[in-house]
Amino acid sequence: MTHRPHPARPGAGRQGRRVPPLVVSVWDSQARMTLTQARAPGGNAVAATLAVLRGLVLKGCTVTADALHCHPKMAEAVLEAKAHYALALKANNGPLHAAAEQALAQVGTAVPSYSCEERGHGRSEWRQASVIPATSLVRPATLPGLTAVGSEHLAGAPVGPVNEPEVFRAMTSEEFFFELFAYMR
Repeated sequence: MTHRPHPARPGAGRQGRRVPPLVVSVWDSQARMTLTQARAPGGNAVAATLAVLRGLVLKGCTVTADALHCHPKMAEAVLEAKAHYALALKANNGPLHAAAEQALAQVGTAVPSYSCEERGHGRSEWRQASVIPATSLVRPATLPGLTAVGSEHLAGAPVGPVNEPEVFRAMTSEEFFFELFAYMR
């Protein structure tokens, strides 16, 4: 799931010009194409995403989404569709993010992990993914179906809004995290 505000032209919204709509889209990573997209009425990307999900057959799929969608309604919608999720987990989901960060820090390197290094285009990039069961969290899970949390550490990559030094994910299966990590390299 992605939500993209169309880039606003200079002066959009001023002098009677209309502001481009916020659009959510569903991307199929295997087919490498957008399956569907919809406007987000009133700029509500969460409501638009949930509506789009209801119109798709997701059985057996893994839904990935950014941190905006890491909330119980999204988890419930994915589970009702008989699918799995791997949702980005950031500070906007404070208690769960803090619990995941604390639990992963406590276990340190004694957790299943996968690492890789890539060189190309004049740079070297190292990534490591770790995952632990949700039962390791101090606080009870706030997402329906949550069975694992994971983190991905990046080094050597440009750090910015897309590439953060550490990314956390909330998911329904540990195996899917490593599959996702291997695919995203």
